[in-house]
Amino acid sequence: MTKVSIVVPSYNEPLLDALAERLSRVLPPSSEIIFVDDSDVLPQVSNARVIRGAKRGIGDAVRLGILASEGEVVFHLDADVDDVTLALIPAFTSLIDAGNDVAMAERRERLQYRNVARLILSVGLFVAQRVFVFQSARFFDTQCGFKAFRRDAARRLATLQTVDGGMYDIEYLYIAVKNGMRIAQVPVPPMPEVRSSRIRVLRCLVTDPLALLRVKWNGLRGKYSR
Repeated sequence: MTKVSIVVPSYNEPLLDALAERLSRVLPPSSEIIFVDDSDVLPQVSNARVIRGAKRGIGDAVRLGILASEGEVVFHLDADVDDVTLALIPAFTSLIDAGNDVAMAERRERLQYRNVARLILSVGLFVAQRVFVFQSARFFDTQCGFKAFRRDAARRLATLQTVDGGMYDIEYLYIAVKNGMRIAQVPVPPMPEVRSSRIRVLRCLVTDPLALLRVKWNGLRGKYSR
C-alpha cells in the first residue's frame, strides 16, 4: 500500500492525541503522522512524531514537516480538520497515485464568515488570487487546509517556498502552476468548526498583501522555475 505522510502544523492545540487517533483509523499501517509544533512545551502524542517548529509561522511549520516526511504521498492538514474530511484521505491518495502532482480540496457551496472583518479578508483574498496572482478563475478556494502532494512535488514546493505565514498555500499552487504540475481540484462541503479560528484578521490585512506581492515578484523573476 502507498505510504502516506500527514503533516499538521500546531500551536497550543489541546486535541492532538484525539486527532492522531482519528487519523490512524483511515491511514494505511505504514503511514506516519507528523505534528510540527510551535508551542513552548512540545506535546507528547501517541502514534505520531512531534517536531519543534521555528515559530516563524504556519507556512514554515508545513515546510519543516514536508522536508521531514518519508511518505510517497504527503498531506498537509489543518489541526481542526473534521472526520468527514479525513475520510477523503484514501480518495486523495488515489488521485496522486493516478498521476496528479497535487490534489486539493475546495469549499464551493457557500462563502463562510464569522464577522465583517473575516468577510472582507475572504473576499479580498479571493479577488487578489484570481486577478493579481493567477490572473485566472482556475481556483475557487486556495486556503482549504486539506491538500495532498506527490513526494517529489512536495519537496520541490517546500524547497522553493519563501512565505512563512498563511499565504504559503497560494505560493505552493503558484509554484505548481509555474512548473506545469498536474493539479486535481476536488469540491468538498463546508467544514464544520472543531475549535474556534486562530486567524488574526487585522494582522492578516497587513501581512497577506505583502506576501502575495512577494509571490508574484518571485514568479516574475523566474525564482520558481529553477
